[in-house]
Amino acid sequence: LTGSPAMIPRYALGNWWSRNITYDDFSTTELLKKFEKKKIPFSVMLFDHDWHYRNVGDYTGLKVGYTFNTNLFRNPKEMIDKFHQRGIRVGLCINPEQGFYPHEQYYKQASEFLGITDSKIIMFDPLNPKILDVLFKAFLHPLENYGVDFFWNDYKGDANPTNLWTINHYLYLDSGKSQEKRSMILARNGIYGAHRYPVLYGGSSEVSWEALKKLPFQYLNAANIGVSWWSHDVAGNHGGIEESELYIRYLELSVYSPILRFHGARGPYYKREPWLWDVKTENIAAEYLRLRHRLIPYLYTEAYNYTKAGTPLIQPFYYNYLWVYDDELYKNQYYFGSQLLVCPILDKKDPTMNRTIHRFFIPDGIWYDFKTGKKFPGNKKYVSFFKEEDYPVFAHAGSIIPLSNRSDYNNIGLPTDMEIQIFPGVSNTYTLYEDDGITSLYKEGYYLKTSIDYNYLRNNYTVIIRAIDGKTGIVPDKRNYKLVFRNTKQAQDVTAYYNSNKIPVTSSIDGNDFVVEIKDCPTVGQLTVSCKGRDIEIDAVRLI
Repeated sequence: LTGSPAMIPRYALGNWWSRNITYDDFSTTELLKKFEKKKIPFSVMLFDHDWHYRNVGDYTGLKVGYTFNTNLFRNPKEMIDKFHQRGIRVGLCINPEQGFYPHEQYYKQASEFLGITDSKIIMFDPLNPKILDVLFKAFLHPLENYGVDFFWNDYKGDANPTNLWTINHYLYLDSGKSQEKRSMILARNGIYGAHRYPVLYGGSSEVSWEALKKLPFQYLNAANIGVSWWSHDVAGNHGGIEESELYIRYLELSVYSPILRFHGARGPYYKREPWLWDVKTENIAAEYLRLRHRLIPYLYTEAYNYTKAGTPLIQPFYYNYLWVYDDELYKNQYYFGSQLLVCPILDKKDPTMNRTIHRFFIPDGIWYDFKTGKKFPGNKKYVSFFKEEDYPVFAHAGSIIPLSNRSDYNNIGLPTDMEIQIFPGVSNTYTLYEDDGITSLYKEGYYLKTSIDYNYLRNNYTVIIRAIDGKTGIVPDKRNYKLVFRNTKQAQDVTAYYNSNKIPVTSSIDGNDFVVEIKDCPTVGQLTVSCKGRDIEIDAVRLI
């Protein structure tokens, strides 16, 4: 009735950075240096209200603004270019609710168009076509000319959903007016057809365990109305008590959530930057933020599946196991895409054991811990003990997870180094979807679908990677493939073919995983990797 879910840009699936503080040329440069030094990737720089003039004459504390404060940014385009050169997109917070003020750069043109002669504030009305024309042409398009990629609409709609829906609708359409740029906004939920206007802003939340406990409930209810792209403040926004453990658990859950966006209130008390914490917390946070960027090939494919088939990225566990709906222990579990199961940790650790005692339910079949590869027979309840660096995420037998094999830079593009993690036990096929991630050309067939076939036998398994649909020239001409067979012993015989030609292959053991690597393999054609051995799968079972 309301149309398919919108396809979000690829960069929206990376790490977003935002703080309610006053950035300027110096502090943004230092921020970039710090992320690069720590080798922590991020894909979106989202400026809160302080990027524009907030105090002009009698007007103080303005939330509305459309003109860069040149006392902070001497050359806005140069500043934005600096982010773009590093693969980072830039968003600006706007709030049209207070109207348009005389000090704005293009106020004169706007007032002439509207026939206003007394330099008064132009009141905003989202249902007035001329006012909308002014908003876009006089105030937003000049900002886009600087290179601004999208806007965060902080407008609340005067408690009128029609007003909020209207401005969201036109903002979203206008952001994709050119085929070279895919539509994108961040905005509060306009209620009607919310799946059409990603990304939804969950509002500022308190820093607390109680706020963390509400997140899975909100994600699951959003999925129930077909909405996936919901964004919440990682680790909370304001109030509360800052704790290392809370920060880590919030971030871990956010890695396995639709959108990962940091945001925090003013003041040195709030520590969102990983390097402001102790070394242990910083290292755990950095590891998970790198993992999020490595997951982008998988997340983007699942985003495409959501757009094409309407299958939400998050699906409640109770879709398949109705009895958990009212069960306090298991009701927050959810499927994350087609291959993963997340069992969120929402409670503090036991101080004596220095571990989180966590109960979870594993569905039918065989499942594996995504991090350790340990095997869990299904249709059972488990209790386990988690360190802060561990999180209960599971992959079913035969799961195929495509990852970027680079995580130390802002790798939101199509990777030249691809890692494919494969879990044993069952044959499976996963179709990887890729396009340029930025434009709307995918609607005209400019994409590539790659089939990853895993044929499993206990002593012999084969992986076939081949392009099956789309156009050439979309992905890199050649790739380095790293096939990681999880929970698998060394195979005695490994061969690789590109089409009918035998190609070099190297193999090794990494802990409990068997790793096969192929360098400079063409991406259009068929790569076949065969592994033979006796009792290859590691059969250790987690019984606690």
